[in-house]
Amino acid sequence: MVAVPMRRALHHWLLIGTLTLAVGFHWPVLQGAAWAGMFLSRVRSQPVGEALKSTFSGHSPCRVCRLVASSRSTETSPEAATIDLRQLEARGWSGTVAAFEAPRLAPLVHFAARLPGARPQAPPVPPPRRLAA
Repeated sequence: MVAVPMRRALHHWLLIGTLTLAVGFHWPVLQGAAWAGMFLSRVRSQPVGEALKSTFSGHSPCRVCRLVASSRSTETSPEAATIDLRQLEARGWSGTVAAFEAPRLAPLVHFAARLPGARPQAPPVPPPRRLAA
């Protein structure tokens, strides 16, 4: 069984990873890795200055750079974000949206009363302080 702090850390990392992918931060990370790989492969055959210049010039991008550029452009294009409703209707989608009813709160209140550490009554109130004269 995984300890609670370890499980909490795993949940935090999963949340961070999900948010990173949701906001599109993976593209700059992949681009940086591609530039590092290009620089390391070119510095073996060229001086450092020329390797840096050829890496960041954009005239000869590597396979990963081309993949990142094409993926970023298709991800942000307005054509990729629109949905053609005629295609959906042709496939049998009628356009009705499912409605969900909000859960009632009564079962949740009874469940919260059974939680460990739940008090059956309100906490004691401290006595009032005397006002300084």
